[in-house]
Formats: sequence, structure tokens, C-alpha cells
Amino acid sequence: MENESAATTSAGRNPDWRIAVGLSVVPGLGQLYCRQIRKGIGFFVGTVISIGAALVFFVAMAGFGPAIFNALGLLFLLIALASVFVFLGVFILGLWEWGSAFVDAHHTALALCDGRASDARQTVRFRL
Repeated sequence: MENESAATTSAGRNPDWRIAVGLSVVPGLGQLYCRQIRKGIGFFVGTVISIGAALVFFVAMAGFGPAIFNALGLLFLLIALASVFVFLGVFILGLWEWGSAFVDAHHTALALCDGRASDARQTVRFRL
């Protein structure tokens, strides 16, 4: 077995797609299970940064809200509405990245089981 796939698990078996998808509850862990280290780190960092940024933005705007309202009056309502849209956009982007981690882990594990290592290297994103 000279040509054995380099992407098998440490036990020498191909990764099970059910385990890969289950591990993706933590973004990127399914990719690490499939030995796709760069993709795993990318999914983890992308999800944490986008959801984290949305939450930090939400907390910051909640803290500054009363001060802005006293200074700007009705203009505050436009700023508050814009901040809600920014929060929702960045938060949904984080959820999309997290969903993509599930889809990619499933695709990668199935590709490795079928012996398609080149397909396993491609990143697959969540689509509606």
C-alpha cells in the first residue's frame, strides 16, 4: 500500500463524515479531524472573529447609547438603526462561516473516503 492517502486519521482509517460533522460544532474541529489543518484554523478564526466582532460592536453601542442620545437627539435613532444592521450583518456572516465549517467537513470526509484527495483540499462553502 505505497499510495495510501496522506489524509487518513492517525488510526490509519479514512475519516467518518458523521464524526467530522459532529466535531464541527466547534468551527474547524471537523477539518482538523480530517487532517486539513489550515482549513480548520481558517474556519475557527473566521467564525470567532466575525461573531466576536459583532458582539463587541453590540456591547460598545449599548454602552455609548445614552451618551449619544443626549448629545444627538433624534439623529441617535438613525445611528442606532445603522448599528443594528451592522451587528446583524456581521453576526450572520459569522453564522454562515460556521455553517460552512459543517458543509466542508462533510465534503472533505466523503472525498477522503472515496480516495479523492484533490477534492478534499477544496474549501466548500454553505449555500442556500
